[in-house]
Amino acid sequence: RSTVLLRPFVEVTFQRSSRVTHVADGPNPHWNQELVCPLTVVNNDYSASNLRQISDIVYFNVFDEIIIDILADDRLRDTNIHQRLERRWLGSFQIPFSTIYLNSRIEGKFKLNVPSTLIGYNKDHGQQPQLLHDPNPLMALSPNAADKNSYLSIFITVEPPLAPQTPLREIFDSNEEVRLIRASALWENQFNEKFQTRRARNLVTDVNGKSVFITRYITAQNPPAYLIPEERKECQTLPAMQKVAKFVSLIPYYHDSIAFSGSCDIWATSDLFLKMLAGDEEEHAILLCNYFIYMGIDAYVVIGVGIPEGETCYVLTKQIDGCILWNPSTGDFHPQARSYHSLVTVSYLFNHENIWANIQPYDDPGRLDFNIRSTKLWRPFFTKAASQLSTIQTSRLEYIETNTAAIATLESNLEKMLMDKIMEWRERHVTRWNRHCRVVLRELLPQLEAGTLSEEDQLNAMSDLLNSHHVTGFPINMRYTDASTIIETVYSSNVHVAEDPGVEFALTVYIHPYPNNVLSVWIYVGTLVKKY
Repeated sequence: RSTVLLRPFVEVTFQRSSRVTHVADGPNPHWNQELVCPLTVVNNDYSASNLRQISDIVYFNVFDEIIIDILADDRLRDTNIHQRLERRWLGSFQIPFSTIYLNSRIEGKFKLNVPSTLIGYNKDHGQQPQLLHDPNPLMALSPNAADKNSYLSIFITVEPPLAPQTPLREIFDSNEEVRLIRASALWENQFNEKFQTRRARNLVTDVNGKSVFITRYITAQNPPAYLIPEERKECQTLPAMQKVAKFVSLIPYYHDSIAFSGSCDIWATSDLFLKMLAGDEEEHAILLCNYFIYMGIDAYVVIGVGIPEGETCYVLTKQIDGCILWNPSTGDFHPQARSYHSLVTVSYLFNHENIWANIQPYDDPGRLDFNIRSTKLWRPFFTKAASQLSTIQTSRLEYIETNTAAIATLESNLEKMLMDKIMEWRERHVTRWNRHCRVVLRELLPQLEAGTLSEEDQLNAMSDLLNSHHVTGFPINMRYTDASTIIETVYSSNVHVAEDPGVEFALTVYIHPYPNNVLSVWIYVGTLVKKY
């Protein structure tokens, strides 16, 4: 669809309550609008311990408003107007309520997750609607021309303010040397006093309640063997790195306040992380960093402030052509020198050898010099004479093959559940299913997971349907946490809101299993209306 005719608006959904902005015109919309969503708390208990347990997600979805002419008799066109408004989903992002609550307020630019395929949208060249690989009708929202992503600037808070419980300053037993603990406290205090907007800490709490140095978490650890090439040099290519980054991002995310039901920040080892299938930023970052080191890549865990997480962990890799910052919880990555980053500040970084505090005048990652050998830029904790601390990690990670029969059952159950839900959401309308379209879409999903589906292949697969129907649709890819999260994601896309009396639906689910029950869930959903 031509971007000239784009009429975008934003819908915010929280706890099944939705609010929408006004409709803008063109690919550079400005809404400048306040939306208020109610917060429902069980038993009206607004205590910090209860608010931390709220697992609901705030969904931000961008739609394109379409005006459909439904006047049947052209002879009445001068005197009658018969139109119907429809909405087409363009992209979205999500913020857990727990993130908003723990940070009190969130402000910044958020990248829209636009699917690799948006059926019904094409480049503005006058041809029939085509299926495009990596389309982005809102590309002009990008902060720079080289960036093909779209972004929304938002400010979000809770009113009246709900003060989160003050995190405990963990002072636990430790097996570390007393002299190192004292030196660490002095080093941290000097840095935190001089740079009050930055925060450094060398000791963290493990699952046994012991304080350990963060460097003990970093060591080379093996990814699943089939994810990396046999040749050492091939391991250091961007495609190989993306594969392991995607695997890490698919491991379910749970904030410590939910996973451990407390206000302490617990750091789990990679082995335990893979067994629990639950962790927050630090577990994802440590595992990805250790994978990269195993692959022969110079990698570090970076601590700073990100959007929307607040205090967060990223991974920095150093390559010949520059540094790359990786968000281990999403799998996203971008060059360190780029102007836009979801990581907005950097306080310190570490690997298995040392901890380096950022003592540069600025903390914006795009402006930082990551030459950690310069003591004018980075202040190390350990001296050159200090011996390297041994790791607490398992030297070799063991992986268990996921039960494919169980996954096939889950796939079938999830597809039936989503189809039933769409019919339930459309209780006032008849819901017809196009089985042929489902079969076509189902064949595309494994290729989307593998990243081998070209634009031409998609066009060929969909050509018959595109010739006979007006088709809209998109794939959704997400990690598997639970069925309710998937249902809410599909619901928030509003795909079920279709008013055409002849509309047909197509929905299919594909689950790609990784080791240790890590799952990549694909849902392809679309609507079809026959051409007259």
